[in-house]
Amino acid sequence: MTRGDGGRNERSVAGAVAEEETPGTPGQRRAVGRLEPLFGGAVLLAHVTVGLLLLILAVAALGYAVYTVPQNLRQGAPRAIAALFGEVLLALILVEVIRTVLAAISTRSLSLRPFLTVVVLASVRRILAISAELSLAEDLPEQEFTRAIAELLLDGAIILVAAIAAYLLSRRSAA
Repeated sequence: MTRGDGGRNERSVAGAVAEEETPGTPGQRRAVGRLEPLFGGAVLLAHVTVGLLLLILAVAALGYAVYTVPQNLRQGAPRAIAALFGEVLLALILVEVIRTVLAAISTRSLSLRPFLTVVVLASVRRILAISAELSLAEDLPEQEFTRAIAELLLDGAIILVAAIAAYLLSRRSAA
């Protein structure tokens, strides 16, 4: 309530709009107001737990990548390099998701840009894996080759769509 001209009580426009947009009775709104810190803490705890689990997964992925290098070298250097690169990209994807969780904690909102980054990284990872598979295959059946080419085209299209979305997002935020 605010004091208007003439000393009579008037409701502020912002207060009236807030009351209209918040469902429930005044008692229910007060109860929700008391519970908000509890749920805010629970959401924070969930974000921190997810972030820690993702960090453990990223470290495990890197450890696995290093651990499997000697085994992969027995199959040849190109296969070992492709496998190592794929595992490192997986760890990078996990790190990007961790950054997204950290941004969500600090801003209390989600952004689309980190998800687009993860989409591009995942598609690049798959393209590299398929390319390595195709280059190392000696007698690949036509059906397998066709499937691999279709998957490469789809991953390329996904990257193109993600790039267009990132461009449109940057134009929207600049405006």
